[in-house]
Amino acid sequence: RPHSRPATAPGSDTEATADGDVIVPECEVTLGTPEKIGWNEFSSEVLKLTHTLRCKGWRRIALDRYKELEIKRISGALTNVVYMVSPPPIIEEDASDSRSTRKPSKLLLRIYGAQVSHLIDRETELSILRRLARKKIGPRLLGTFVNGRFEEFFNAETLTKDDIRNPETSRQIAKRMRELHEGVDLEDHEIRAGPVVWLNWGKWVNRAREIMKAVEAQGGQKGGMLAWEMFENAVKRYREWLVARYGGEEGLRKELVFAHNDTQYGNILRLKPIGDSPLLLPMNTHKQLIVIDFEYASANCPGFEFANHFCEWMANYHSPDAPHVVHESFFPTLQEQRNFLRAYVGHWLPGTRTPSYQKLPPSSTSSTPTHAAATPPGQFMLDSRTPFGLSNSYKEEEIARQAALEAEAERLREEARAWRPASHAMWAAWGVVQAKIPTSGDKGSKDGEEKAPPMTEGDKEMEVEGEFDYLGYAQQRVLLFWGDMISLGIMSEEEVG
Repeated sequence: RPHSRPATAPGSDTEATADGDVIVPECEVTLGTPEKIGWNEFSSEVLKLTHTLRCKGWRRIALDRYKELEIKRISGALTNVVYMVSPPPIIEEDASDSRSTRKPSKLLLRIYGAQVSHLIDRETELSILRRLARKKIGPRLLGTFVNGRFEEFFNAETLTKDDIRNPETSRQIAKRMRELHEGVDLEDHEIRAGPVVWLNWGKWVNRAREIMKAVEAQGGQKGGMLAWEMFENAVKRYREWLVARYGGEEGLRKELVFAHNDTQYGNILRLKPIGDSPLLLPMNTHKQLIVIDFEYASANCPGFEFANHFCEWMANYHSPDAPHVVHESFFPTLQEQRNFLRAYVGHWLPGTRTPSYQKLPPSSTSSTPTHAAATPPGQFMLDSRTPFGLSNSYKEEEIARQAALEAEAERLREEARAWRPASHAMWAAWGVVQAKIPTSGDKGSKDGEEKAPPMTEGDKEMEVEGEFDYLGYAQQRVLLFWGDMISLGIMSEEEVG
């Protein structure tokens, strides 16, 4: 899941639609990996693709110069392999018709994992990326082919597991999350479908069940299938509890926002601004953060987004020993959760819609919210200088404003607590679906393959990720799910056993 990637200039040599949307070129080409076709052929095919997809400036590089490309494997995300593609200098013969000799921008090349079609709907993902491009959110999509795409390349660094724990960085992530939630409107079909967490669960659970049967049949986990059936039944019970918490499906749908659903540290970049960039202004420092990889993005309740992000604090996907291990002690403290949620609530965006969850009165510390009639929006506009019903005393206004902020942050913390089992359930199913069951037919690498370039840091990261124990990861998320079911009072210790 790591992504260390330094930004490119504007996209492809393409046309735009009447409403201003960029037409992203596509082609029916399947790109082989360098491990399969060798690095020379891989470089040649990559350069051909930049011509076919009309990547801006790249058609000035002659096809016979493919050996001069610099292609660096940045990382192997758990569902992708990612490369940085740097062009050679433009020479005079290439710069015909008095065109500039300025080098084209670097590209980010993403090749999809071969076994994740059952996890990710790439057409839906590409559609979402186009929607985000209209809002200037995330990397620009420059061209697509059958098993991958070219994206804008950012001069940036990926956050680390320690970065997201930094109080100031955590507040910046919260602000960017608020901007995403309020900046992208949901489509009608997304609202009707409800939280995407349950759509994912529905897509993955049948396959997960079959894999658990195979694991148990091979003696991998005796009684594992029985435990999985119990887990599925518990998830059903939890969903009923969650829906009732909102007074029914309709009440839950009113809470939906456009969510990323996978804000782990490897999916957040910090841009490296240069010169007099406006990103260096104190008011804009949070905008140095860019969220990438919208593979799981869609409608969800804010509580899931918060819970999922907090759960990602427990991960260390770059551990050389056990990248799949979930460290419960790393879960954010109450103070750290409140630091994040205060920043989220306090980041008012003028001109944006006010989600229904912001209008609701604060609930008690109980796990069951009180959904009373919505308060008039103006009464909870945290940046308003004179809230309704208060005197003109600045001190009293500030006290009231802070009290409202604290109450709303606490309400959202309870929402996150209620949605945490949903995060555990979704990623447990994801882990099982990705688990590899050893068979007698497994083979090693072939002899005589073309030697790859020296191993980079990105390659080493990929080797670590190749050892990711998906089944072990799933097992830990299931155990955390049981703990939350007990703490929320949905099940008793005796029921869980």
